[in-house]
Formats: sequence, structure tokens, C-alpha cells
Amino acid sequence: MPERTPPANNGYGYVAQSVMRDPKLSKVAKAIYGLLAVFADPDSLQAHPSTKFIHSIVGVTSQTFRNNRKQLLAADVIRLEYQHVTPIYTLTANNFIEQGGGYGYLPKSVMLNAKLSRNTRVLYAYLASFAGMQGKAHPSIELIKSELGMNLDTLYGCRKELSEHDLITVSKSKASDSQKYFNNVYILIENQRILGSHQQLNDRFYTQSGLKPIDYYKLAYDNIELTNEQIFKLQNYSDLHDWDVVNLAIWKARRHKKPFNYIIGILNRWDLLQLETVEEIKANDDSFYSALSKGDW
Repeated sequence: MPERTPPANNGYGYVAQSVMRDPKLSKVAKAIYGLLAVFADPDSLQAHPSTKFIHSIVGVTSQTFRNNRKQLLAADVIRLEYQHVTPIYTLTANNFIEQGGGYGYLPKSVMLNAKLSRNTRVLYAYLASFAGMQGKAHPSIELIKSELGMNLDTLYGCRKELSEHDLITVSKSKASDSQKYFNNVYILIENQRILGSHQQLNDRFYTQSGLKPIDYYKLAYDNIELTNEQIFKLQNYSDLHDWDVVNLAIWKARRHKKPFNYIIGILNRWDLLQLETVEEIKANDDSFYSALSKGDW
């Protein structure tokens, strides 16, 4: 009987392109990383699913799990500590703020879907790392084969499985002025659903003013639980500032996929500039208008 699913904050995690593209990591190692990624806290980068739970979802023996976990540890993709007997994984590869690098959204619903084979979930995670803010990816067949270590039959089988479960659509890109076709274009349907909800949030800020910042934070970050310290900080800023100013800081942090401390940094900067209203902030921030006009989340 599978281990109970551990609690998590969001319906998705973040997957690093550097990990999914590393040909030295096995597909099993990438499956383990993908599973940890969808449970990792966006601030601490920590996840703590039980070993038994990982075995049941990834579908490997204890020895295979340990061998592939060693790959992730050796490549500095994760760090492992124990709290009593509970393993705590820190996804060092997901420290995008310091390290930079490409990454994408990885839906939890895909990584936990028992109807999908392990290789199929790995392929989705790989495509997700390329998909960006449009939910589209177009790596070549040869690149996928090389970086995932898949033969053509396995790759086509996994791709078919994703299509049959309505998780991707596949088309060919073509130059507008010729009949020449280029790489496949993969539309990640679940990723586009997530991104669509973000765009709704983008619009909602300007149609629903006056929302309490703690409630707006939960809306922006998909009901992620705040720590007591974070609640105290957010409440303190809410007491000292106009709520729409605090919400604007939350909106900007969420738009750039930044963690909680980024919000505090924005508010501190506005305090130094003595900006007290949304109108003053907009007037001071030229990039605000250009980003908003492009609908850039």
C-alpha cells in the first residue's frame, strides 16, 4: 500500500533545466529529483517525503533508490540531513536567485500520476524545464534522446502516453515564408492551466483593491502556508503601509517567481525612496508600465 502523500504548499514545484539536461544523471535520479521538486518549499527549498513514499511513487527498490540518490548528492543537486529519523532534502539546484539558470513549473498532478510510467513523468519534467512562461517547449528529438538517455522507441512511447492523457499536444513549427518544418513544438497543457491562473491573478490585482495582504499573499502563492515569523513581518508592514502598496510588492515578487524575502526587500526599497502610494510607485518605476503592457507575469 503506498505511503500517504506528504503535505505540500502548491499544486506545482520548480524544476531546474540544469538537472533535467544533465546526461550524467540517470532517468531514475531525475524522477527522484522531480518528485522532490514538487514538494519543495519555495523559500527553504526543502522537501521531506518519506523514503517509503518515494519508493512507491518512483517505483524502485531500496538499493536502486539509494544508488540514484547518491548521484543527486554527488552532483550537488540535493543535500540530505536528518531530523530525528526524517530525511530532509534541500534542493540546492533550485537556488535560482543565486545561481540563475533556466527552470519551469512542474505540476504535482503529473509527478504523482500512477497511470503514467516513470519515464513518461521524466519526459514531462524535462519538457517543463524548457517550457517557460508560455507553457511551450521545442527541444529536438536528438537532444531529448541524448540528454535523457532514451532510445527512439521509448521516447515515442512516452510522448504518446502524455498525449493520450491530454497532458501535451505536439505540432511542427514552420517558417512563415517557407514550407520547411523545424523542431516539434510541445504544448504542456497542465502548465498552461497554471500559467492561466497566474494571469488571472495578474488582472485581479487591478480589479480587487483593498484585499488584506495576508489573504492576497495566499491568493498569489496558491495558499502556501506562512511561518509565524513571516506572518509577523507581513502584519507589521500591513499596519504601517497602505494595503494596496503591500499587495503590489507581493504581486511583483510573485510575477518574478521570487520567495517571501523578496517582498520585504521591495517594501524596504520603497521606504528608502519614501514612496507611500501605488501611484507614486508606478510613477517611479518605468519598468512597471512596460511589463504590464506586455502582460508579462
